[in-house]
Amino acid sequence: MIASIKLDNFTVFGSETIEFSDGMNLIAGENGTGKSHLLKVAYAAFEATWRTYRQASLLNTASTAISKAGDEASTAYSVSPSREALQKALAEKLDGVFKPESIGRLCGKGRGRQSSTVSVFFKKSATPVTFSFATNSKSSVGLSTIPEEMESSGPVFIPTREVLTLYPEIISLIKRSTIQIDETYFDLAVDLAGPLSKGPRLKEVAEFVGPLEEAMKGKIRVEGSRFYLVSEGKGRMEMPLVAEGVRKLAMIAYLLLNGSLGSRSTIFWDEPETNLNPKLLKEVARSLVALSEHGIQIIAATHSHFFMKEVEIQRSRQKAGKDIRFINLFFGEDDHVYQESGAALSDLDHIAALDEILSQDDRDQALFYETV
Repeated sequence: MIASIKLDNFTVFGSETIEFSDGMNLIAGENGTGKSHLLKVAYAAFEATWRTYRQASLLNTASTAISKAGDEASTAYSVSPSREALQKALAEKLDGVFKPESIGRLCGKGRGRQSSTVSVFFKKSATPVTFSFATNSKSSVGLSTIPEEMESSGPVFIPTREVLTLYPEIISLIKRSTIQIDETYFDLAVDLAGPLSKGPRLKEVAEFVGPLEEAMKGKIRVEGSRFYLVSEGKGRMEMPLVAEGVRKLAMIAYLLLNGSLGSRSTIFWDEPETNLNPKLLKEVARSLVALSEHGIQIIAATHSHFFMKEVEIQRSRQKAGKDIRFINLFFGEDDHVYQESGAALSDLDHIAALDEILSQDDRDQALFYETV
């Protein structure tokens, strides 16, 4: 899990520290305020660091099988990788996720030579992973600090486009060509390719999958590389024929069933509301709140005030549980992006989606009085 991220002169950000709760985190803001950039840099740093620590631990204890979701005997990876390995992994993941002409393009805009520094703090470590680069950096970063230990559970990034029905083709296409698609799609496709867990592990995830199956009104099944939704009374339906909102929930369910997601995992989700009507979006909100209550951290970027409000309503139905953190990004007068945050939507002053809803109401009222 991520505790916070500090961005100095990274893309549209000046100097901002953004803190995350263990439960639900919703990031709002108008276009261009860096919501996707925030998700991607946090994911890239987490994924590169987690994977490098995991590889070092596996090499150190080759006889121990450690799954991506961790196990009861291991709550963190404590074997530190070489600085060179981590430095290389961070640079490669930044390049793969953002696809810039050079890593230096991720520096904030300004005159002369600029530099950028990113620090990501994890729940398991008092020391962050801190790296930096300058406008003239081609494909490398400098590494300042590394965590003393790393989370046993890795992150999963869910892009705006549903991947469940496309993952075999995505893996094949990226392996055979130099297509310029960001690496979050490939990472998710690889996670979906993992086989189902067996035995005790499968029983452990039942409580996680339950809320998703209730929302989907069925269970996910896989045959070869094809997914199906099996519903009582409706039989088996190929996943491409299922509504996209249900496919997105099915994707999370399968990631739980195959061990790619588990307790203390972090889901990064870019615009969960994409292509969803309010009825399905309500089910997505309810399912994500339930997952956060079971110990999965969720960090999502959204344009939907309806979705944010629905998350708040669903969380309020719980008498006790994980906190929600609302984070709003907005432009300052210097064109840098700033942030405000709170435990309730009412704590935020600059919600672009709500402002436009109210503005539309005002225009509608004005039109009404003009015609009477």
